[in-house]
Amino acid sequence: MKRSPSQALKNPKLILGEISAIGLVCAVGAVLPFALESAHFSGEHPELVRWVRLLGLDNVFASAWFLAPLVLACASLSLVVVQQFRRAAQSWPRRLKPEQFQKALFRAEFDRPAQTHASGGKASSGGKAPSAVEGQTTSVIHSKGRVFLLGSPLFHTGLLVVVLAGVVRALFGADAVMDLVEGETISPGPAVWNGQFPGYLARPISLNRPVVLTKVNSVLYPDGGLKKLSAAFATEGSGEPGNIEVAVNKGFRVDGTRLHVGSDFGAAPTLGWPDGQGGTAWEAVLTTDFGKGAWQGVSSEHNGLRAHVRTLVDAEGKASSETDVRIMKGSVLACAATLVVGQSATLPDGSKVTLGRVPFWIRLKASRDPSTALIYAGFALIMTGATIMFTVVRFDTCVLVTPCGDHERVVVALHAPRFGPLCRERFARLVREQGGVG
Repeated sequence: MKRSPSQALKNPKLILGEISAIGLVCAVGAVLPFALESAHFSGEHPELVRWVRLLGLDNVFASAWFLAPLVLACASLSLVVVQQFRRAAQSWPRRLKPEQFQKALFRAEFDRPAQTHASGGKASSGGKAPSAVEGQTTSVIHSKGRVFLLGSPLFHTGLLVVVLAGVVRALFGADAVMDLVEGETISPGPAVWNGQFPGYLARPISLNRPVVLTKVNSVLYPDGGLKKLSAAFATEGSGEPGNIEVAVNKGFRVDGTRLHVGSDFGAAPTLGWPDGQGGTAWEAVLTTDFGKGAWQGVSSEHNGLRAHVRTLVDAEGKASSETDVRIMKGSVLACAATLVVGQSATLPDGSKVTLGRVPFWIRLKASRDPSTALIYAGFALIMTGATIMFTVVRFDTCVLVTPCGDHERVVVALHAPRFGPLCRERFARLVREQGGVG
């Protein structure tokens, strides 16, 4: 039998597939960036890295791999939410009839002395069942906890809003990353960032005013592991100049863009290379931790030469006054020296490489996310819906009173679609109120 598109979108197998696809993509997006940032991994698996970038998996949260299952999930959840709200709207005003309590979870029948009044069978102000009117059966039906009907619709609406937030993030969100050395300035414009990862319809990250990294503060454990890391920034331009210090994985906002400090950092010895025109080209060599306080890095290529540098960083985050420099031409050692700031090593052609200052560097990440408000709203709806579903007990009660001469036949019933055992004490109290034994 051929299914309609709406039936197919509500198919549990398709929904399970959507959830699995979103989970898989999220796992890939969480793991791959760390692998790609590793020079060791990129060097050993260049072909794999090339395919990852070719398929867009290096920016998976702004790719069709992420967007496609999200759009399908939005369609499925939209149908589910509409169906659930329609069902709640139909069920809310519905009143049960006495015959619908024939198979109630709790049901008791007993006799009590006749208490016929001329009240016309009206319930008392205390909510008790009326006394029987001569010659007819009277009933009182109450429904409590009908707000329970809104629990599942609100919960699924929250899920829908969160998924919509993911779509908005994939389309209009943007991320960027750069390695920044102490004293370096982030200039306005998108070109200064090492990597840009905009969504399909988003513009690249670009600040409107300069931001300067003024200081990197770090504290290490005795084994060289990171204990504490923070960075100080200075902003100027539109608005008041500001000095901001943020810890690792914390952030601040500049011109609508959130900047936050990653945990990647290290010493950055600066080397002055001959530029071939009688001047000096300065390069900061970014080092990484190789254990036991030793930080090592490799420069870019200059006339076929590369510098391998090694410096020590103590537990207070201070770089050693000496830096080991080895100049390599391919796999051949051209020269080696231990330098302090201002000293030079002589290259085979007689030119010199000079060690400048030894600042620190950090990895700075930037993001612009227009979906933040939607995410918070979605999680608020999810929590509200879940709270209603698991804390509100819905139940219906029915009291029937039938006159039988000098006594009355009373039937007390309580129906609870969920959490029935929690209503046992309430049912016993209702029976006692009507003159029975609870």
